[in-house]
Amino acid sequence: MSRFLRERYNVAEQMDRQHIIDEIRRTAAANDGIALGWRRFTEETGISY
Repeated sequence: MSRFLRERYNVAEQMDRQHIIDEIRRTAAANDGIALGWRRFTEETGISY
């Protein structure tokens, strides 16, 4: 894999990771500071593993 592709993949991976973390924080804040379970988190955000 070229250096360009590795760097591009890492940037995309970090953005996805940061987006997920932001969604966890946002949904937890809306739920009185308690993180949602995986099913409800998926329902609320559309993010699944």
